[in-house]
Parts: sequence; structure tokens; C-alpha cells
Amino acid sequence: MSVTDVVTTVGWIGAAAGAAAYLLVTRGRWNASSARYQTANLTGAGLMGGVAAFNGIWPAFAANLVWVVIGAQALWMIVVKRREDRLVVATADHLRLQWADEAAVPEDDAAAGAEPVPADEGAPALAVAELAVAELAVADQQAAADEAVWQSLLGSEADMPGEVAAEANPTLRMSIDELAELQVRRRRRSVAA
Repeated sequence: MSVTDVVTTVGWIGAAAGAAAYLLVTRGRWNASSARYQTANLTGAGLMGGVAAFNGIWPAFAANLVWVVIGAQALWMIVVKRREDRLVVATADHLRLQWADEAAVPEDDAAAGAEPVPADEGAPALAVAELAVAELAVADQQAAADEAVWQSLLGSEADMPGEVAAEANPTLRMSIDELAELQVRRRRRSVAA
């Protein structure tokens, strides 16, 4: 088998990966924001881009390179979201354990005949509240980071002439606040689900 045959086979594998990913998303089997879909897309584009470079087809290589960058960014966002979700769950678990320790009757009180507090009494409501507090902290951090990104992209009042700043910033500010609020609501719904 020649090098050209191997490269051609790799290209067909990449094309099959990309087509299969698109088919599975189109049929609703995979979600477009899933790691599986993004990985299949990234793999397909990378393999086809490699074949295009090998054969000197630079427009196809450039298009696949852009596709790889988009797929890598999407995978990065998925990893970051999973990390945030694990942080929220770990924080809520820590708070639940802390509450359980505080609710337990000390040994001195138990010897004196005090009744221990049942572990599950009040725990569901407290767990929901603790989870909400932990989620709010993460959502607030994310909203602040998002606002900083928006501000860096759109500029500050100092970058604008006086009249433009006076007219543009209230609308811009409202849009950023609305975006941050929407993200907080979405994160709360995803944690509650």
C-alpha cells in the first residue's frame, strides 16, 4: 500500500466521521453541543484537512483548519462548563456535609438523653437552598467574566465621543445586564433539572 493510498483512506475516514456526526445530529440522536458531536466534527475536519494539505489543496485545507479551530473552541467550552458543574455539585455536597455535622447531637448531649435530629429532616429544602446559593456564586462569577469580555469587545465610554457614549452606553449596559441575567437563569434551570 502506497503513502497516497494511506492518505486517501485517512481522508475517507475523516469524511465518514463528519458525515456520520451531521447525520446523528440531524436525526436528533446527538446534540450539537455534545462532546461526541464536536469530537467527531473535529476529527473529520482534521483528517480531511491533513489530506488536503498532503495533496496541496490549500483552500480545502484552510476551510478544514477553520473547522478544527471552531470544533476545538466548542470542546473547550464543554470542558469548562463540565468543570463549573462539578464545582457547583462539590460545593453543594460540602455544604450538605457541613449541615449534617452541625445538625448532629454532640456526644455530651446524647449521654444526657437528647434526641438526635433525623438526618433527612429538613435536608431536602436545605439542599435545594444550598445548591441555589452555590449555583448563584458560580453564575455571578460567570456573569462578571462575560461582562468583562463584552466590555473589552465593545469598548468603554473613554473610547467613544461624549454624545455617542451618552446614547450608546445605557442601551449597551442594559443588553449586557440582560445577557448576564439570561445566563444566570439558564444555569439555574440546568442545575434544577
